[in-house]
Amino acid sequence: MPELLQTLLCPACKRQRLVGCSEKLTLLRDAGKLRRAKNPDPDLIRELFTSLLPSLACDRCDRAGLQLQAAVDEDDPELWGESRRCEVCQQPIMPERLDVFPDAQRCAACQDKPNPETADDFCPRCGDRLRVATSTRGITRYRTVCPTCG
Repeated sequence: MPELLQTLLCPACKRQRLVGCSEKLTLLRDAGKLRRAKNPDPDLIRELFTSLLPSLACDRCDRAGLQLQAAVDEDDPELWGESRRCEVCQQPIMPERLDVFPDAQRCAACQDKPNPETADDFCPRCGDRLRVATSTRGITRYRTVCPTCG
């Protein structure tokens, strides 16, 4: 289950920032809580953080009394902004995929679907599905061949 992010809100200056479990733990340790615990239980972090909220001060205006807003799913593309849409299904491509494949035009789900413009999956003579063949001499070379026509 992915870590849920929450919005930490200052009611005085309206500053908002997303915090997850690790950010909450850092704020708790900065406040003098959980100094000895190396890997505390996430439920303990959540409860302590909730009880500490009225005394936490905003890092912009230094007023105490921060609030937490509803949880946010970190895999939601709307959270990260619209970067690029898949050319097949028109769904947003996840930022993690674009980090690894910056030129990606398809989402991970549509990547294996054949592209009708460039797909040469079928023999133009007989219509049979082409297969990949390799040469066995020296450097391995790949080519597509029709099992029916040769």
